[in-house]
Amino acid sequence: MLAAIRARASAPRVAEAPPHRAQCYRCFKAAATCICASIERAANRTGIVILQHPRERLHAIGTVRFARLGLRHVRVRTCVPGTDASMPLPPRTAVLYPAPGAPDLAALPRSEHPRHLVILDGTWTHARKMYATQTWLHELPQVCLTPAEPSRYRLRREPRPDYVATLEAIVAALRILEPGIDGLDALLGSFAAMIDRQAEFSPARER
Repeated sequence: MLAAIRARASAPRVAEAPPHRAQCYRCFKAAATCICASIERAANRTGIVILQHPRERLHAIGTVRFARLGLRHVRVRTCVPGTDASMPLPPRTAVLYPAPGAPDLAALPRSEHPRHLVILDGTWTHARKMYATQTWLHELPQVCLTPAEPSRYRLRREPRPDYVATLEAIVAALRILEPGIDGLDALLGSFAAMIDRQAEFSPARER
């Protein structure tokens, strides 16, 4: 008996499993950085169609989840470069993308404003590949944006100062197309809160 006790005492301990981290299953973020409760849905009339690169779908700091939670009319479709992601679209749909020759959305007369927007979501490398391979996008009217302020998305570096995150582009476009729409400031506020919380919990901040 004594030998058995000594054997158990000298046996290596099995490492305990790390504690489960609570997660929000609406935004797929850790509960500590979840901001779902602060998001109020804006009643946008402009239809938003987001073509999302598959690598962005569960990205920890992606912004499309804000669009899903914070906008009334929004659709998200996975777009794998090199495959056909075309879909039926209503009249007066335009692609929001800085294609050569694309007019600035803010410079268009109201009579030429699109009623629906297609937006590409991914890194800018992903977006360029999606745009290049989805040739059906080239047949739609193209529009671009001139942001009024730099991106707040300091967690992911943009390749140019005038490039912004997907959510920021959507909000900027809706402010042009639907002046006075309620809820957009609050939506960006929730986005900024997510950035601040994520920065607090990031390894870089801890180091």
